[in-house]
Amino acid sequence: MNRTAVFGGILVVLIGISVYMWSSRETLETDNAIAQTSESYSCTKCGNEFQLTVQEASDQLAAQGGVVCPACNETTGQKRDVKVRMGSFADSAEEEPQEPNAPTEATGAMKRQN
Repeated sequence: MNRTAVFGGILVVLIGISVYMWSSRETLETDNAIAQTSESYSCTKCGNEFQLTVQEASDQLAAQGGVVCPACNETTGQKRDVKVRMGSFADSAEEEPQEPNAPTEATGAMKRQN
């Protein structure tokens, strides 16, 4: 049998399997418990503080590219009390919410030597 015919047959079968798997995949479902969780946001433009559910924020991000402030109608909403964990050894008990635009102190190799 011709090698080209064998490779062509294998290619057709693989493409067929790929199309079947792509067309029969399930859509992702939303977890309603998480989607209805309320989160705090604040506007970086006018300072307004407001609440949105995870689903509302997700819908706004998809439609407008950001979280819309209900007071000024700008896409300047930022989630409040976000905790950033850096490194695999970060202890969640030691984390505290950071104030927006709070000055940070240089540490480690970046600390200025007097």
